[in-house]
Amino acid sequence: MPEYVYALHDFIPENEDEVDFRAGERIEVLEKDDMYQDGWWQVRHT
Repeated sequence: MPEYVYALHDFIPENEDEVDFRAGERIEVLEKDDMYQDGWWQVRHT
C-alpha cells in the first residue's frame, strides 16, 4: 500500500535528481533511506 506524506515547507531542488514541492503538497514515498540514515527519501508527486 502506498505511503503518502504532506510537505511541511517548500523545497527548491539544487540538483537534477531532486524533486521540488510546496508546503501542503501531497507526496508519495517510494523508498526511505534505511541504509545510510541521512534523511533523504525517494518520492514522487501525486
